[in-house]
Amino acid sequence: MAKFKERIIRYRGVLEKNKIFLDLILTGFVIYLAFGANKIAEQQKNLAYLEKSPSFYINVQTSYSKSDSGKVILEKELQIINLSGEYENFSENTICLLKLEYQKDFGNPTEKYIYVNGYYDANFSTGNKTGNIVSLKGYANETRLLKLEKIVREINDSISSGYLLFDFQTFTQISYLDLLGEKVFKYYNTSYGEGILMEKEKGKMLFDDYVESIKKGELIELDKINKSFILKSLGLIK
Repeated sequence: MAKFKERIIRYRGVLEKNKIFLDLILTGFVIYLAFGANKIAEQQKNLAYLEKSPSFYINVQTSYSKSDSGKVILEKELQIINLSGEYENFSENTICLLKLEYQKDFGNPTEKYIYVNGYYDANFSTGNKTGNIVSLKGYANETRLLKLEKIVREINDSISSGYLLFDFQTFTQISYLDLLGEKVFKYYNTSYGEGILMEKEKGKMLFDDYVESIKKGELIELDKINKSFILKSLGLIK
């Protein structure tokens, strides 16, 4: 009889331990299911957010026309297009940057970065939420840029040593309120056929530098960039 009681006690202990073990397993399984459900819900929420977020595309195109005198005019236009999605309080800002580089012999080149105004001088909002929502235009802006290229060639022909290079680029910042009411900023290099999305940090740094340039009075009008201005900017003449 004593042995029987001992077996019962021993079996009871084993059963209690197994019950605790099973409870732990069941608790862990419930936690796992809850975590999985929350993860799925979060993924569905993110997917719904992405599906309803705006999808912007920036197109840059060049057109040809003729002036009253019959001269061919080249004009570049920047079009901001929303393919789909919802947003509020859209705004854009496009800046132009001229890089001058003078290389003499085999030393380090002299570089100068200048923010330029007057390349895009007209902004048209269509009032639409999808399709072409904003267009930026400049009168004969590409023709005027070709004049700048001609000035650089003339400088290279006139200097006794070294050579001068220039690069003209445009960058666009767009901002809007998303579905959660949060302000979103995106930055694009819009120098060529279509806008190329930039890293946010680099884009912000560029536009902050542009604001500082305005404060210092260093912004220059496109039509005021001449041979004398370029040579002075590079320190080639006083």
